Amino acid sequence: MAITTNKHKDNNYILSILISQDGLSFCTATAGENKKIIAYEYKKINSSASPITILESLQPEVQKLQQTYQLSKVIVVYANTLYTLVPNDFFDENKLSQYLKFNIKILETDYITYDDIPYLATKNVFIPLTNINNYLFDTFGSFTFTHSVSLLINSVQQQLLEATTQGFIQVYPTHFDLSIFSDKKLILANSFSYYTPEDFIYYLLFSLEQLSIKPTEIKLYLGGDINTGTAVYNYIETYIKHVYFFTKEENINNNLIDNKNALINKDYHTNHLILKSLFCE
Repeated sequence: MAITTNKHKDNNYILSILISQDGLSFCTATAGENKKIIAYEYKKINSSASPITILESLQPEVQKLQQTYQLSKVIVVYANTLYTLVPNDFFDENKLSQYLKFNIKILETDYITYDDIPYLATKNVFIPLTNINNYLFDTFGSFTFTHSVSLLINSVQQQLLEATTQGFIQVYPTHFDLSIFSDKKLILANSFSYYTPEDFIYYLLFSLEQLSIKPTEIKLYLGGDINTGTAVYNYIETYIKHVYFFTKEENINNNLIDNKNALINKDYHTNHLILKSLFCE
């Protein structure tokens, strides 16, 4: 962590943490209407790390942040594949495990919860990490947590005003989340594990084929662990005609302590989700 002094203890700050099996992202911003990004850090961990390993990686970083900032709010984003979307018409809060049990191995110790996605009149039922939640509750007393897919869908409503076929991909080192909309309606929300770029493009093209969508007809937006020149991007660009990266919203400013940090500059799409968690309250 670049900042280790207590000089920020007199003000209130918001901390957002994005947790995946591949790494942890930490973003700190000033509280209030005119938020300013103060610091960002990414900590890579072993792929498909266990909940215990994730907690062991998280604890020292949280302790440093507590020593540095007076935190008024903590937001946690879980980026995992342990979720499913359920339309409100079929949703019953007493049957959460039933929505997941056919696709996910559920343990007795798992805590199942859900996010509301008002735009779609849908709930996202998911499993957060119980040990992480317990640690954060003991540390902060209260905090807000959500799932990355809920955050992504809730944050692209403006783009969905277009009555076109659009896809949104969030890329992680070992899996990617794919959401596809046609005529403003969600027609697919799924996650795919991949080991090679060939796996990635296969799942993408197969999904489009099953939905009878031509690769030339969809507008595809990319975020996360992907950049131009990578093998995955080259495959996507070869087969998909309209490819874009997520771009910065007007309410996210460029003020960073470290001017070399590319968080909200040229690599905004890499970290757009954790920023949206701060600015989409």
